[in-house]
Amino acid sequence: MVTEFRHERPPMPLGKVIGSGASRIVHECVQDPSLVIKVPKTLEHAGTKSERDYIQNYDTQSVNYLEWTIWNAVKDTKYEKDFCPCICLTAEGYLVMKRAEVPLCESGDIKSLRRRLRHELCMADIGGTRNFGLYNERPVLIDYGIHLNKTALMHIKNHTKGKR
Repeated sequence: MVTEFRHERPPMPLGKVIGSGASRIVHECVQDPSLVIKVPKTLEHAGTKSERDYIQNYDTQSVNYLEWTIWNAVKDTKYEKDFCPCICLTAEGYLVMKRAEVPLCESGDIKSLRRRLRHELCMADIGGTRNFGLYNERPVLIDYGIHLNKTALMHIKNHTKGKR
């Protein structure tokens, strides 16, 4: 289990920024274009007061760890196909994951997937289309590190137990 996160040199060179959210910046992976690297935001990344407030009030370092934990809970279960795969979590807290095509338009497939994950895995606060991408020609959840609380994580672990 990762107990602390340190800002150190990333495990692979970071490419250009291809996305950003409340707690992370997403970079291309220079060595493998089929991967992305999610880097936790720090105050130096905050451009607005609301971003600074968010970073000061939330543990942006833990979001990658939470996403990694969720991935390992759903991997090898019937839900694996609904999540963009994570490849590794580095000691520095960088999350390496498969690259999905974004953005997607709101569709019946996304609405159905969102509804099912909200209901079956208690992921009640999954947002709009921005949390989804296209991987292997199907919609998947690409940003699932912050859309969860500890109760929902326990539900996922219990719901997927024995379904590997």
